[in-house]
Amino acid sequence: MTFILDDFKAHSVFAAWLGSISIISGCAFSPINPRSNDLVSADPEVAACFATYWQDDDLILRMGVRDVQDHLIAGYPFLRTSRLTASLADRVHYPETRAMWIDRLSALDEEARTIEHLNLPDSRSSLVASSTELKRCRTVMKNFVLADETAFGQVVERAVVPDRYRSWTRGLGFYPLSSWFVLQGVKRLHARESGSFMMPPDPNCCDATQKYSLHPTVTNSPSAHDRTDFELDRLGIPVISEALLAVLLIRHSPIWSIDTQSDNDRIGTVMHDGSEAFVSVDRSSIYTQLTYTIFGGEVLAQLNYTIWFARRPRQGLFDILGGRIDGITWRVTLDQSGEPLIADAMHNCGCYYMAFPTARLASQTQVPRFEEPLWIPKNLPRIDDARLQISISSNAHYIKSVERVVDSGTSKHLSHVTYNQLRSLPSTDGKNASMFNQNGLVKNTERAERWLLWPMGVISAGAMRQQGHHPIAFVGRRHFDDPDLLDRYFARRTLPEQ
Repeated sequence: MTFILDDFKAHSVFAAWLGSISIISGCAFSPINPRSNDLVSADPEVAACFATYWQDDDLILRMGVRDVQDHLIAGYPFLRTSRLTASLADRVHYPETRAMWIDRLSALDEEARTIEHLNLPDSRSSLVASSTELKRCRTVMKNFVLADETAFGQVVERAVVPDRYRSWTRGLGFYPLSSWFVLQGVKRLHARESGSFMMPPDPNCCDATQKYSLHPTVTNSPSAHDRTDFELDRLGIPVISEALLAVLLIRHSPIWSIDTQSDNDRIGTVMHDGSEAFVSVDRSSIYTQLTYTIFGGEVLAQLNYTIWFARRPRQGLFDILGGRIDGITWRVTLDQSGEPLIADAMHNCGCYYMAFPTARLASQTQVPRFEEPLWIPKNLPRIDDARLQISISSNAHYIKSVERVVDSGTSKHLSHVTYNQLRSLPSTDGKNASMFNQNGLVKNTERAERWLLWPMGVISAGAMRQQGHHPIAFVGRRHFDDPDLLDRYFARRTLPEQ
């Protein structure tokens, strides 16, 4: 974000004014603690089950182990929602789809609550209700919501994920004025950096380049162009088994080619020392996750690949971007036949978002004028039986190019880890702890840039974040997991018959 710093240097009076009041931007939003629900008081069994879950929530909050990847639904402590799940609420017109939707909300809470219990101190674990009782109560409460129209209506109304921008800091920071400077810097960055994507990579550019891949060779994996037609459930969501997911993750995994000057440029494994997360380079890991989005009314599967570095080293005294832990997420969105439709990427702070559509997509011409433009460096190459290679610079870890290559089989092997393991890591003190705090941030990964960019409303700009907490634009409002992201910026293009 040196492009933004340059703008502020050019307007030193404005920058000084920002710094003088930037201390007020240090506050973060508090996690939700759902409270009593008047609808449940008439039925003693239902009321007792709600009380059991609220008691469990009180313990989780007191111990500071709340997991905020998904959003708690106020008044219904056994339900959580994501942006995708919230967007499916308009599909619940029949008893079967209502039950499927509530099951999805309940499953998100069950997953998060299990993680929270794992992260509790041993001395407090005995205070948790038995898993049998929690499971029984979950069924009781689901049946109550499905049978009560008022309760179900409340769930639909409240199953909304708030955005990750703070309007009050935008107001204090004179956002209409300050965002103009940031917007000009973003446009210059896109224009300057996009040129490198138009040039073929130079194989002799670097003395030390390390390649990594999820598997050593492509010979033992399915062909990249094998067709996989997904079955859909009643909500229109692709049904993907664990076995099929494993195949898809290998099939579409990229090769990471990284200019390497120090251990800070080596892909590592996230660990925890009991106080904070850190990245060890003794082993190289890739963290994968299946998510979904909606495009043209169709729910599409997304394959997420996340890597972590120990640090983005500072390049000089006035470098505001360096700090502990850095990382990149590469995401491939598949159409309902299992073929890539678009890929996109971001640093794990939500910064430097860029999209790589296939030739089957055209960018929308009508977008909001006063909004950070979508960065589209180039189209995604068609790879067939080849591989996709992502080239990354040393130190800053910028994506330099995305190219089709033939895998030589010499890449360093990446251990495959599910993203969920970041939510409960074994620590060196024998306990479990999350990589993320109760604000969805990674502790002690703050960047100095936050003192300049707080008027954009992004909490701790530059800090590493958990899924569901990634604003990907400073000007406007845009999130990595917005289910309408593709609809807002792309349209399908009809290609001529081959």
